[in-house]
Amino acid sequence: MIKGNGYAYGWMMQLLHWILAVLIIGMLAIGLSFLFIPNGPVKSQLIGLHKSVGMTILFLMIIRICWRAYDVQPPLPITVAPWEKIAARTVQAAFYLVLLIMPLSGWLLSSFGGHPVMVWNWFNAAVPVTKNPQISQNFFTIHAVFAWILIGLIVLHVGAALKHHFMEKNNVLRRMIPGYKPFTLENK
Repeated sequence: MIKGNGYAYGWMMQLLHWILAVLIIGMLAIGLSFLFIPNGPVKSQLIGLHKSVGMTILFLMIIRICWRAYDVQPPLPITVAPWEKIAARTVQAAFYLVLLIMPLSGWLLSSFGGHPVMVWNWFNAAVPVTKNPQISQNFFTIHAVFAWILIGLIVLHVGAALKHHFMEKNNVLRRMIPGYKPFTLENK
């Protein structure tokens, strides 16, 4: 099922979720590696990869936001406390916001820094702006701060999913797993 059915996410949302999860974790690892890798050809290659993956994440997030508006979202189980439902919605909204701010700030820090934003060596997506190192530095600061916020959100998200799976023993985690079919009278 391409769309959700009220019990689980559809395969399109699951696919976007897991592709983005892998890309984001890889991006954070590459971004953190910049702190330890000296300037040179290896770092330049990693920066190019980081930019390409970042632009891919931005593109996929736009698709995900559009798809979410169209798709059926499964509700949280009734056993989930009201404060947890608010926390889940808040973390999810924060993810969407941060995953737009991160690639946009990276895009703008490169553009204002006078650097190309080559997307998979296919085209230069740099915004045509006048080089301004101060504005570039401001966007770098935003990018770095939001990277740490993103790491915090990932810890909360994974922790909550594992709590629901192992402690609450409900379907919150399983409904994002491909092939999951909840127990119903039709498939018992």
